[in-house]
Amino acid sequence: GEKYACAELMVDEIKSAGGIMPKVSQTLAMKPDVVKDDFVRSALKSTQTENPAKSVEDVRRYVAEKLKAAVENEERTNDGNIMASIDEHVKLDTTLATGSVAQVLRAWVMPNASSRVRDLCDRGQPSCAVVLKVVFDENEKKYEDDWEAIQFLGNDLLKQIHESLEGGGWASTAMSFKLNESAMEEARHAVSAGYDTWQAVRQGLGAVMDEFDLRIEDLNAKAGRAAVKTFDADVKLKKELGVDGITFDVPKVLMTKSRYIMLQSFAKGDTLTSYHASISGQSDKLKDWRRKIYPSIMGLYGYLMVERGFF
Repeated sequence: GEKYACAELMVDEIKSAGGIMPKVSQTLAMKPDVVKDDFVRSALKSTQTENPAKSVEDVRRYVAEKLKAAVENEERTNDGNIMASIDEHVKLDTTLATGSVAQVLRAWVMPNASSRVRDLCDRGQPSCAVVLKVVFDENEKKYEDDWEAIQFLGNDLLKQIHESLEGGGWASTAMSFKLNESAMEEARHAVSAGYDTWQAVRQGLGAVMDEFDLRIEDLNAKAGRAAVKTFDADVKLKKELGVDGITFDVPKVLMTKSRYIMLQSFAKGDTLTSYHASISGQSDKLKDWRRKIYPSIMGLYGYLMVERGFF
C-alpha cells in the first residue's frame, strides 16, 4: 500500500517536472547498482513522457527553416550537402510517434527528388514512404537549462558536501554541532549515496544530450547497418550459431543538411510485438520462434556487443 502510493507520487512528480527529469529517472532505472529496489526501478521506467505532436504543416515549416539556416550557416554534415530543402524531395504525410526529444512522421519521396533520397526506396521504385525524424531546438533548450542546473547541484554542491563530510571539512563541522555520531553516519551515507547516484546520472545524460544532434545517430546507424551486413554475409558464423536460414537487414538512413532532421527507410516485415500477438496459441509457430527467430536475435545482439562493441 504505502510503497505503491509513494511510487505513484514519485512518478507524478517526475512527469510534472518535465524537461530532462524523465530522462534522469529512466537512466536510473537502468542502474540496479544504484537503485537496488526492483519495484522502484520499474516505476522509474514508467516516466516516459511525450510532447504534444506538432501539426504536419508546423513541422514542414520548421524543417524548411532549419534546412535554410543550415545552408546559410554552412553547417557541417556527414555526407556533404544532402537535402538542403524539403518540398522538392519529400511530401509530409502524417505523424507516427512523438517523444520527449523528437517527432517522427511518414513522408513520401517525390519523383523528382535527388538520387540520394530516392535510394531510400527499393530499386526501381519512383516513390516510396520513408520516415522523417525531427528534433526541435525548443526541447533542446529546455534540456540544456535543466542539465546546467543538475550539473551545478552534482558537480559543485553535492560534490563539495560529500568531500567535506568524508574529509572532516566545513560540512562535517557544521553538522556535528546538531547531530550525534549515529545521525552523522546516516548523513554521510545519504550524501555518499546521492553522490553515487549523480555519477550514474551524469554518465547517462551525457549521451541523452547527444540525441539532439542527429548527425551522431546517423553515424551510429550507418555503422550498425554495416556491422549487420557483415554478420549476415558470414555464412560460417551463422551456421555455427544455427541461424544460417535467417536473413538480417537494417533500414537505410540519410542525414540532411541540418543536424535536427534525418530520413530513414521503413523496416520491412512485422514488429516483434505484432508478430507475438499473431502467433499466440499457435504451437507450430511458437516452436519456430523458439528454434529460429529468438536464437537469431540473440546471436546478432551477441555479435554486435562482443565482436563490434555496440551498446
